[in-house]
Amino acid sequence: MNGRGVVTERPLIVSFSTELLAFVVHALREHQKLYTRSGMQVPAGVADVVAALTSGAIAGQSVPPLEADGDSREIGPVSPRLVTYATAAQMLACSHRTVKRLVAAGALNTVRVGGLSRLRVADIDAYIADLPAGDHTDQGAA
Repeated sequence: MNGRGVVTERPLIVSFSTELLAFVVHALREHQKLYTRSGMQVPAGVADVVAALTSGAIAGQSVPPLEADGDSREIGPVSPRLVTYATAAQMLACSHRTVKRLVAAGALNTVRVGGLSRLRVADIDAYIADLPAGDHTDQGAA
């Protein structure tokens, strides 16, 4: 090892997926920021490792371009897997109380996240898919 903590005798050859490589670089940069904000000294060689990873120096891998904030790509909207009663009511176009009735009747199941009850989007989708199709007139119409 040289004085900065980087192995120079035997290079480490590692194969990363592009996603994993971007994650590791982002994590290292975030930890550098955390150390700096906390008044801690960043371990020697960390900046060299980040530079090597971002330059594609490891096993000739292509590296996604990194933005200044360390993000490798813009992440689009993420679809929720769990929702609140209120969101479930919106998805079903019904009231909050109707969702509670469906849960009480066993038509929908809840899961606990910490102390909070949530409904699985997949369960709501399955419930909707199982609803019988019909040629009903709108009950709310005059």
